[in-house]
Amino acid sequence: MTDETLDRSTILIVDDNPTNLEVLSGVMVDSGWEILVALDGESAIEQMEYARPDLVILDVMMPGIDGFETCYRIKSNAALQDIPIIFMTALSDTRDKVKGFSLGAIDYITKPFQTEEVLARVKTHLQIRELTQQLQTQNQKLVREVEERMSSQSALEKLTKELELRVRERTSKLSQSEHQLRLKTKELEESLHHLKHTQSQLVQAEKISSLGQLVAGIAHEVNNPVGFISGNLDYAREYIDHLLGLVDLYQEKFPKPPPEIEDEIEAEGLDLDADDAPTSFLVTYELALNYANDANALVDYLNLLLTGNQISQQTVGRIVETISNLTEPEQRVKIAVLMMMTSADYLVQQ
Repeated sequence: MTDETLDRSTILIVDDNPTNLEVLSGVMVDSGWEILVALDGESAIEQMEYARPDLVILDVMMPGIDGFETCYRIKSNAALQDIPIIFMTALSDTRDKVKGFSLGAIDYITKPFQTEEVLARVKTHLQIRELTQQLQTQNQKLVREVEERMSSQSALEKLTKELELRVRERTSKLSQSEHQLRLKTKELEESLHHLKHTQSQLVQAEKISSLGQLVAGIAHEVNNPVGFISGNLDYAREYIDHLLGLVDLYQEKFPKPPPEIEDEIEAEGLDLDADDAPTSFLVTYELALNYANDANALVDYLNLLLTGNQISQQTVGRIVETISNLTEPEQRVKIAVLMMMTSADYLVQQ
């Protein structure tokens, strides 16, 4: 505590004896303190309510309420109880001193006064009060700091919990999003696979449609000569049978033809042997049937390739182009059958 602080201190002196008040006031005024006086306990308490002195020097023996009762009332007042009280007494009984201390007094001085002793005690207790007030202020400040730290720590803990909760919620949402993304990716992969499969089926269907048109065209080209051959073979055979009958009859009636006829037969290279004629005719007949059968086989084979999806559009194009370049239907049938027979393995591999 500095001297400047001590000089600003206020001291209340309570005594019913004006002489004692004058002596003590004179001594303390010279020390630079502000001095208040009261003649009894009740007026002293009233002054303390508004003046709030830093220290009270209280006489024990007073009319009305004595010093002990006054001290009790001061210490019972929450606003005044921290103000230090020094008793003044002419009593030398130890019980009176102990009673004063028990009521809350911090010291006592005896009458007659020793000026140096009074000043020393007053100064010491003013310093103690100042230090006590500083300590109280520091304690209050420390309490506030502790409360603020506890409040900050509580707020920090609350914020930490909120952040942890948000992190858990965000992690859960991310996990759900990742799971949904995986499901979407799987669905997209399945859709892509299905799309590719559908595309392949569409391509195959287009191939089948092209092959169907090709087979229909080839069947049309083949059926015309085949139908012509099949429709006239029986009539040709019947007609030839009649011719052969006439030859037989001629040879029976005219075993030796005239020389002019024999020369004509030899010049034309004709052989009218009845045994050879049917054989030659049968060979021709079988060849015609073979051509018809081969044409039907071509149609059946292309249908087989069509059903099994074993022929490419490039191969179909080559067959169609080759057959279309031929002018005679019989040639188209022969070439188509030949191409089918010679490239069967290649077509199957396609």
